Amino acid sequence: VDPSAFYWSWGYGPDMRFFFVDQYHDYEANSKQLRWLERSLAESTAKWKFLVFHEPGWTCGAHYNEGNMVKVQTLLQPLCQKFNVQITFGGHNHLYSRFEVEGVQHLTMGGGGAPLYDLNCPAYPNATFIAGKKAHHYAAVEISGDFLYGSVWVLSGDALDRWVVPATAA
Repeated sequence: VDPSAFYWSWGYGPDMRFFFVDQYHDYEANSKQLRWLERSLAESTAKWKFLVFHEPGWTCGAHYNEGNMVKVQTLLQPLCQKFNVQITFGGHNHLYSRFEVEGVQHLTMGGGGAPLYDLNCPAYPNATFIAGKKAHHYAAVEISGDFLYGSVWVLSGDALDRWVVPATAA
């Protein structure tokens, strides 16, 4: 199988682009995948840019000190800052958490149905813990003009977290 089949980007209209990163193939500094990601982010004129990958860089679950987490912090976060990525979506930990790091929202959306993990939030340098909960959940995102409105809901219908992110220059 061609390793590049495991990472790609997808656009929704002219203003939104999702970049899917495969943390289990070709995922090292100066790898083909990371060169592709940097080039694709640089070429994107989308107002809204999102990275999607499995293992989050900042999280509150049982998997908070693993190799891919460090790579998100050291390899992907600098690209997020350089190319105005507003949000990263991860999973892996079966819970919800949101951290803000240098203006980038890092969401762990792992409450889709598997047994849940306890919330265990370590103190990360340069990262601010915003919200988290051991709960099955789902998210909704709405873009209106130059603002993204996000919300996370538990299955009972109660709001767990809400945030607003302004657009940044492409």
